[in-house]
Amino acid sequence: MLEIGSLAHSAGQPEHHTNRSHGTPKGRIEAVSIGMDASSEGLMGGMRICLNQYSTQ
Repeated sequence: MLEIGSLAHSAGQPEHHTNRSHGTPKGRIEAVSIGMDASSEGLMGGMRICLNQYSTQ
């Protein structure tokens, strides 16, 4: 779990002003957390929820 959190945090960018940004480190951690929480409904269900929540931000 720590490796997943570390990867999500490192993919974030403190300032994100472009469409190519991966979001802030905090936002990435939140996205991963939502996806993993939702995965109790099934792996793909969790991924869809995470993508739907953050794909437009």
